[in-house]
Amino acid sequence: MRRILVGDIGGTTSRLGIFEEGRILARQDFPSRNFGSFEEILEPYLKDLSVPRPRVACIAVAGVVEENRARVTNLPWVVDGNAILERTGFASFRLVNDFEAVAWGMPALTREHLVQIGGQETQGENQVRAVLGAGTGLGEAVIVPCPDGPKVLATEGGHTDFAPRNPLEIRLLEYLLMKTAPVSIEHVLSGPGLVRIRAFLAHERANPQAVEDPAEITRCALNGTDPVSVEALEVFCGIYGAEAGNLALRTLALGGVYVAGGIAPKILPFLSKGVFREAFESKGKMRKVLERIPVFIVTHPEIGLIGAARAALSL
Repeated sequence: MRRILVGDIGGTTSRLGIFEEGRILARQDFPSRNFGSFEEILEPYLKDLSVPRPRVACIAVAGVVEENRARVTNLPWVVDGNAILERTGFASFRLVNDFEAVAWGMPALTREHLVQIGGQETQGENQVRAVLGAGTGLGEAVIVPCPDGPKVLATEGGHTDFAPRNPLEIRLLEYLLMKTAPVSIEHVLSGPGLVRIRAFLAHERANPQAVEDPAEITRCALNGTDPVSVEALEVFCGIYGAEAGNLALRTLALGGVYVAGGIAPKILPFLSKGVFREAFESKGKMRKVLERIPVFIVTHPEIGLIGAARAALSL
């Protein structure tokens, strides 16, 4: 199989690796905000590469990709694939949206890397499937079956409006509107969003203790050491389930909804409790439809890199 340079550029972490024979080799992770551009990561990586250099590259970018160029959504970076191609001598250097890459990676997953939360068994490859995931931001994509093989539609669904479902979430929206407008679903369904939810609940409960690190909120919630963090993660999971159900309805994803991203595997005990699935199904007249649709939590740690390689091979 062809050797491919693959990458996954995110607001927190950027990853590079070599895809060969279905595996990721020479993977390195870089804290994105320590670098001024993607090239500052790429050039030393290629220089120090311990395996033969590939001729083909596909890099997943958290942002809109147009004409092989992307402005990274949560970083002050512009990645120009054509300019990099000219400077580096690759035969092909392609950019794809990060969740487009995740969607391309879905066929490579086995049950070992999927945890099902509700729904029925389904013939996924013959039906529309939807993918979403919260991390530094919120990504969404759609996999559409076609006669010549599945096609992936990249989206920026994470930047659509946050739609509160109950009085608490209405107050959360009002709290956030005092700080920013409009309030997108990514403002609440992301690592920074979890921090905002906890800050809102601390304000509601007259609890002055602030926690600015989403990993710390998650740790306290899982350990049960901070009631406000527990409630924040429960609210977060309810909003996550509601948005997953919204995406399932928008795309009629009878083939299933796949939840990827960096946060979901870390909060699996909370996602499995029931609030996520109830929010997913609670869509009035459409409940019976959604009860059938399975949701899978994706636990594969390299799905973005594998998906970038599969995108290169497919496109």
